[in-house]
Amino acid sequence: MLMYGKYGFNIPQYIQAVKDAAQKVNADARTTIIPQDEVDGVVARITGDVAGEIDTLEKDILRSHFEERLKLQNLSPDQASRLRQIYSDFQAQRLVIFNATEAHNPNHSTNIQAQYATAMKPVLSQCLEQMLQTLGETQFLALFQASPEQAISFLLG
Repeated sequence: MLMYGKYGFNIPQYIQAVKDAAQKVNADARTTIIPQDEVDGVVARITGDVAGEIDTLEKDILRSHFEERLKLQNLSPDQASRLRQIYSDFQAQRLVIFNATEAHNPNHSTNIQAQYATAMKPVLSQCLEQMLQTLGETQFLALFQASPEQAISFLLG
């Protein structure tokens, strides 16, 4: 999720597949098994904004996965706030790059993920360096179990 958001590329096609699947279930059953409001709810979750991604990341990843390695309740309120802002800024930049990459390759005729990874490298580097400055080396290494350079290499190759 850090690099591609909740779902990655081809979101419009994925949304259409959700709608088509609901329509097929309803048609096969010859009744409404999946009402339109449920389909709309799924589409709303798929097309959620960055705040939704941040909340999901914080809940699912930071609180469950990383809490075992780093007791987040020991972070100062300033550190926690700063980490959230760093991630929010990162996601805003990620979305700009993600949308630009997809817009320049609507049919994915070239290796879109390689282009995206290349464009994201400096943004990810800046994000991880800011996290390192906020946490300090000991907490950063406890959280990520890697240096910023190692994390970039792992995430982007």
